[in-house]
Amino acid sequence: MFISAKTGRSVQDVMPQAYLVYQERIKVVPEAELRGAMRDAVASHNLPRKGKMMLAVKGVTQVAVNPRLLFSK
Repeated sequence: MFISAKTGRSVQDVMPQAYLVYQERIKVVPEAELRGAMRDAVASHNLPRKGKMMLAVKGVTQVAVNPRLLFSK
């Protein structure tokens, strides 16, 4: 989004866009969507290893909104 205080370009779009950003920040993501995103992320990256032991991600939970905070176990 380009805004110019000097020319007034797109100034009227600032508050609606700020409201959309706020709505995204307070969104609660469904558990199934979180699990799917975590599964996709784990599948597309090599997980860290130490010897024969490999990192295991067993679950993910959204514990807060605004800012969104995720916890994995």
